[in-house]
Amino acid sequence: MTTNVSRGTINKTNLMDKVILNQERTLKQYILGGVLLFISAFPLLGGAFIVSIVFILIGLITIGFYLQYEITKDFNNKKHITVFGLKLISLKLDFPFPDYISLFAATFSGSNEYGAISSLGHSSKHYKFTVKFFKGNKHVTVYTSNNYQDAYNEGNFLRDLLDVELYNSIEENNE
Repeated sequence: MTTNVSRGTINKTNLMDKVILNQERTLKQYILGGVLLFISAFPLLGGAFIVSIVFILIGLITIGFYLQYEITKDFNNKKHITVFGLKLISLKLDFPFPDYISLFAATFSGSNEYGAISSLGHSSKHYKFTVKFFKGNKHVTVYTSNNYQDAYNEGNFLRDLLDVELYNSIEENNE
């Protein structure tokens, strides 16, 4: 039996033997896909149907593309390259079994000094919540979300699955 939880999916066979983490799509991904779909109309008007179809397909693939991390209880992990839910490629993920899992808040900022959006402001900030595996002083980010509750839920599912400690640095910093 598979149950959808927030953005991830938990497979509950054998008392939860894997967690599938869907990585979020970016705004740039939607914009680029939308631009490609818009551009596809121009060759269509000129009678170049094949060129238009190519632009439509590239635009749809750009919008529908995302990554999934499949974390299993036996730590035989995989990275799935997915388009609109269809797994195209599965790759083995090689990172060591974590000492602990951390729920972490991060601020990402970008400069808009040049370009079409410079009139809207010179910088932009994005707040993200991440779930990271730590082994010694090394880490790997396995989940990122704009929503704290989603990241918290995924961190708890991973803690229960792997039987390692979850450090919630967000709550620790707010106390």
